[in-house]
Amino acid sequence: MKNLHCIIILLLGFNLLSAQESGIRFFQGSLADAQTKAAAENKIIFMDCYTTWCGPCKMLDAKTFSVAEVGDYFNSNFICIKKDMEKGEGKDIAKKYTISVYPTMLFLAANGDAKDLIVGFREAPDFLEIGKKVLGGRETVFDLKKKFEEGN
Repeated sequence: MKNLHCIIILLLGFNLLSAQESGIRFFQGSLADAQTKAAAENKIIFMDCYTTWCGPCKMLDAKTFSVAEVGDYFNSNFICIKKDMEKGEGKDIAKKYTISVYPTMLFLAANGDAKDLIVGFREAPDFLEIGKKVLGGRETVFDLKKKFEEGN
């Protein structure tokens, strides 16, 4: 009977671990640390810019970032990080990239240059498509801004 309890506890533990593994695994560290990791792995940084009071931010966590297919793609292709824009380093990030609407999903080169920016909640399939387009070199918000500033 004691062995049966141990087996049940082990199975429950494996189920919890596998549940935690699905979805996006966010890098724990500073943006500078994420940039170093992105440079070493030749990846783009995906940053979830959120606030604790933001309802759509919480929906992204629950309905989009937790989806296994989204996690598989983003964990393989990006250095994923999330920052509260009202605390610590997040305040400086919000100023640097002029982020004032939440959620904002920011895609950065390893050197910190902004590659793309998406605002608002997205369902998992749409968000996955955005990630694929960012890696595919689509014309971004920043590309369009540059063209506009050049008079095109």
